[in-house]
Amino acid sequence: MDKDKKVVLKNTLYLTLLQGAGYVFPLITLPYLIRILDVDDFGLLAFATATVSYFLLITDYGFNLSATKEISLNRNDKIKIEEIFSSVLTVKLLLLVICFLILSLLTAFIPKYSENSLIYFFTFGTVLAQVLFPVWLFQGLEEMKYVTNLNVLSRALSTICIFIFVNKPEDFHYVPIITSIGVTLSSVISLYIAHSKFGISYKLQGYKTIEEQFVTGWNIFLSRIYTNIYVNGNVLLLGFMTNNTIVGYYSIADRIVQTLSALFSPIYQASFPYLSRLFTQKKSEFFIFLRKINIGVGLLSVASSLGFYFLSKQIIFLFSGDMNPEVVNILKILSISLVFFQVGPLYTYVLIAAGKSEIVTHILKVTVIVNFLLAIPLIHLFGAYGLAWSWVLMLAFHSVYFLLNYNRHVIK
Repeated sequence: MDKDKKVVLKNTLYLTLLQGAGYVFPLITLPYLIRILDVDDFGLLAFATATVSYFLLITDYGFNLSATKEISLNRNDKIKIEEIFSSVLTVKLLLLVICFLILSLLTAFIPKYSENSLIYFFTFGTVLAQVLFPVWLFQGLEEMKYVTNLNVLSRALSTICIFIFVNKPEDFHYVPIITSIGVTLSSVISLYIAHSKFGISYKLQGYKTIEEQFVTGWNIFLSRIYTNIYVNGNVLLLGFMTNNTIVGYYSIADRIVQTLSALFSPIYQASFPYLSRLFTQKKSEFFIFLRKINIGVGLLSVASSLGFYFLSKQIIFLFSGDMNPEVVNILKILSISLVFFQVGPLYTYVLIAAGKSEIVTHILKVTVIVNFLLAIPLIHLFGAYGLAWSWVLMLAFHSVYFLLNYNRHVIK
């Protein structure tokens, strides 16, 4: 195994731990919170998280891919890295202010938000944390151990605090407070590490440099917008068309499936800088490496889908303490989506590495349209079951459309 592949493997392991921290720790608290909180309050927290996810999306602006790629290609030029770091952080801070103003308007004028405005502001703390945490810097430098260690520590402390401070239904507002404080502290420490270990400091940048980052990340930003619309927008849609209790049922099953799906993403994230260099320098090796990823992820996806379908009752009992038939049936439907779920994320990275980010934007725009054409009537007719089936059908279309465009624009 050559040096580059060893680095990919090392960072895959670190990113797996990082992703695991982001999902395993919440899975530890999930059964506890389901037992302690009312379903209505659990649904409210899920609705607040879905709302704030859009602000996370806006402040990310696609930099987790565009800035990662730029830093990877300029990894031996400290001056250029510092320029990228400073200009990206400036853009993210500006977007943070805009997002806070939008949330303030939502809580001031829309009853759905004003009734529990503090919950939304408490949850918004995670947006500040994401803005300050330069994951894209460490990923581009392929030094993920610092990010991983910080995240594991902060999430472990947050998990302990939830068990200590959330003891009755009335304590549900402590959940977003604890989460926001934990990730914000780790973000501040990450900036210190960037300065002390790598000598990267924030320096004011000119308008032209900042504008370059906006332009570079635009197509990726649009792609993320479209993805978030159908991933988290569906929960918002369900909330507006039904009620918090139904959102709570759906969110329990959805959270479990999304958590498993996200555990695959470290493979793509760690491979992305390497794939970007391979496509530019050794295109034949690019296709060989991608084929290996496809085989491994494909086998794991099918096995996961079958496991979740046939063990749905046991999985729900493990997390909630009972076998609520509504949640079990939703989980069975959503488990089918695991067969398709990994195609879109994987080929997003592949097409961006190949310099085809505009194709990704087009695919996701079409997917959003298909999603709502399916979701709205199916939710109206069948509620949470309808949303689950629309998710499966949309992902099947999404996967086929991605592969067709990959064959057309990359394999010529």
